[in-house]
Amino acid sequence: MQRGASTAEAAERWRLANTPTFLSRLDRLRIDVRGKTGRHPGNNLVSWATQASGLDFAKHRPYVQGDDLRHIDWNAMARLETKLVKTFRAEREAPLHILLDCSASMGAPPEDMKFNAATALASSLAYISLRHRDPVRVAIMRDSMAFQVCPLLRHPNRVPLVHDSLSLQIPVGTTDLLRSVDSYLHLTRLPGVAIVISDFLVPAANYETALRRLVAGGYAVAAIRVAGIQERDPTHPTRRVRLFDVETRRQRVVNLTDAHRTEYTRAREKHDRALLSWCAANGLAFCTVDTSQDPRAIITTALPRAGILR
Repeated sequence: MQRGASTAEAAERWRLANTPTFLSRLDRLRIDVRGKTGRHPGNNLVSWATQASGLDFAKHRPYVQGDDLRHIDWNAMARLETKLVKTFRAEREAPLHILLDCSASMGAPPEDMKFNAATALASSLAYISLRHRDPVRVAIMRDSMAFQVCPLLRHPNRVPLVHDSLSLQIPVGTTDLLRSVDSYLHLTRLPGVAIVISDFLVPAANYETALRRLVAGGYAVAAIRVAGIQERDPTHPTRRVRLFDVETRRQRVVNLTDAHRTEYTRAREKHDRALLSWCAANGLAFCTVDTSQDPRAIITTALPRAGILR
């Protein structure tokens, strides 16, 4: 949302990012987080399953009508005078877990539309994963808990269920990423790729331990920080303002000075640098998403640049 753009215009951009027309333009993208940390989900061989192509030969089976001729082992046919088809060990699917912050801070200030952007990103990531046959599970995090908003999805035509389920959610309550992640880890036993979408407005120790828990649970982890213009630059025409904490409901009247604004900017920039540095030091893919930017540019350029997509 540029300075001259209205909230309605920005909201429309993010609404369109949930439509089939927008999603169909993402077909060539893939989730790239699996190669960033720990064991590589999706690269583990499954001893009991085979597929028609791959790198690791498993066994032969008799040719049946309709088999691709490219898979016939012609050397074996010459020796045994019978058509045999090569099969290969299947790769394990890499489930995508989207953990979406649904606390009150994701809805404030309303002009920033952080939750609108977060739900659109969740829909796009789900679509990309499902297009490549990796299942998707979506959960919201609120009040120290994680709640699944839809069943495990396995087909791209189920992506509207992600959007419909998230559109029913209202950002309320407090943020505790650590307890929410712990709650989710008790909820599921399906390691894969975990992408945490949040404004990360919690103490560093909270998000650091939460992300470590996911890594320790066998997940390849990425973090997406959602921020908007009003959060970055909370200008106000008056000097006396009422500050309202949307999570704790506490209020305080202060005389807002230039020094206050400067201190706020320093604290926010320090927080953002610490989050970026910690993720880089621990091998986690990380991206800050500015809700004022074009959604397609974010998904096709910013997320691949950060190593979350390719």
